[in-house]
Amino acid sequence: SFSFKDTDGFINNPYLGEEADPYRDISGRVKLLWQPTENLTADLRFSISQVDTQALYFNIGLNADDTFLPVRVNNPGVNERDMYNASLKLDYENDYGTFTSITSYDDLEELLTGDQFDMLPRDQSFLNLDTSGFGALIKFLTGDAIVDMGQTQFLDTSSWSQEFRFTSPADNRLRWIAGAYLIATDRYISTGNQVDRGNGVFPVYETARPSVFAPFFPPFPAIPVTDPSPQIGLLEDAQDNFAWAVFGAVSYDFTDQIEGTVALRYDEDTRENTTLTEAINDPTGGLTTFGQVREMTWDDLQPKFTLRWMPADNITLYADYSRGFRSGGFNQSGVGGIGILGVGDLFDQETANTIEGGLKMQVLDNRVNFSLSGFMTDAEGSYFFVFDPTTSTQNLGNLLEVSYSGIEFDAIAQVAEGLSLNFGLGLTDSEIDAAADTTQVGNEAPLVSEYSINAGGQYRRSLGAVEGLNLGELDGFVRVDYMVIGDTYWEPDNYSVRSPVDLLNFRIGVEAVDNWSLTFWTKNLLNEEYNAEFSPGPFGKFGAPTNFLWKGNPRTFGADFVKQF
Repeated sequence: SFSFKDTDGFINNPYLGEEADPYRDISGRVKLLWQPTENLTADLRFSISQVDTQALYFNIGLNADDTFLPVRVNNPGVNERDMYNASLKLDYENDYGTFTSITSYDDLEELLTGDQFDMLPRDQSFLNLDTSGFGALIKFLTGDAIVDMGQTQFLDTSSWSQEFRFTSPADNRLRWIAGAYLIATDRYISTGNQVDRGNGVFPVYETARPSVFAPFFPPFPAIPVTDPSPQIGLLEDAQDNFAWAVFGAVSYDFTDQIEGTVALRYDEDTRENTTLTEAINDPTGGLTTFGQVREMTWDDLQPKFTLRWMPADNITLYADYSRGFRSGGFNQSGVGGIGILGVGDLFDQETANTIEGGLKMQVLDNRVNFSLSGFMTDAEGSYFFVFDPTTSTQNLGNLLEVSYSGIEFDAIAQVAEGLSLNFGLGLTDSEIDAAADTTQVGNEAPLVSEYSINAGGQYRRSLGAVEGLNLGELDGFVRVDYMVIGDTYWEPDNYSVRSPVDLLNFRIGVEAVDNWSLTFWTKNLLNEEYNAEFSPGPFGKFGAPTNFLWKGNPRTFGADFVKQF
């Protein structure tokens, strides 16, 4: 299979006179299926994806609802991402069950370049107004009358993974699965800033550009620095990670109506981080040590218990308890000194204990299907995200304890021939119970919307054959989807909340079943202006307009033509 996508983008940058978000993706996949014997099946796959787009076209605004200003970066930025995958799956089936082996190799390289804070054209940068601090120092070192900054990041990861599992026949009253999984990952990342002298932002991989601070380091070159875009700090880290897990589950049908499942998984993840930041490029003021090696191991045991009861053919009741685990890891070395409580050079693991129950039901001759569920979760070490503009790093911090509770309702109804309606409602209450920053206790958890609503409908009818055209029997269809995303906080300070977002999507088309289809669509039909991301800068919560905003897509139109051969 092969796919190609190319668009000029949708978010305008009037300063450059072009769209800020062009996107080009070339992807391909080859799959080979081989059955050498009746019991053995092999599935070999190769895939590649190459993405070329722009990056870091943030706005600086007052709050999460600030959508007034257009994108104004003077460097369009680059985001080049190459992904490669190869995997082999082997299934051997006999009377006792199925033995499965999955071997996979993944490789990712990604380069980001673009404007830095304050995301304004060079002559409008706030740094030009700094007459006694950092801006004045850069002017002195470079001899430039105008001061602005750019940023780069390079990520290179490769991993091998292997899974073995043995699964019993699916039609047994007692069913089970047992297996093991391991993955080894090598990772390199460099993140840094540059002086934007109007020559663009130069890509940086594993070798830094000449430093703007070179006059303070041997061999003490002359001032001013003459490089077209000298480095203002570059953090470099390499990681060697190895994780493994063993797992198993047993399901048993006590009766035709009652099923119970017990599952258990153990994960262990060991990560080793080597600091590669050179002293001349250390933006943290001496908080990094070249060659420092740190190693941490995170692990947890995760049980799960599930009980399902079908009192009737059209009713299912269920209840379960589960424990989830996400490993900790390393932020880039030195970022623990940015002064945000809960954020350090490493972030801890997250564990969550959840109790859930609900029902699923079909009524009116299965014309109406609905489900209702409720859950309660107690989490320790929940992640939150922090962007630090002084180092251009994306960092994870931990909240000590967070509780979540909520309900979810979904329904699909076939109300008439060819006409179906759907509705969904989710309500979530979250609260930070303990945090390194005690002022955050009682606040809502980041990135958890208070509610979400999904409503839609589709009408489909036969159009018959078009006289004079050999197109076969045709169906026409119309679909409308409406979504509301409730109030959302983006960080544990609850400094700024994004107001509810209303999105309306529409599709209309015609298809010849199992042959071809033509669909016209529009997304965000009401042209709702909203920010898809919000991250406060280091002084954002104190009133200075240093908040980073990422615009959501405006109204877009398109057409899809699909032909099956």
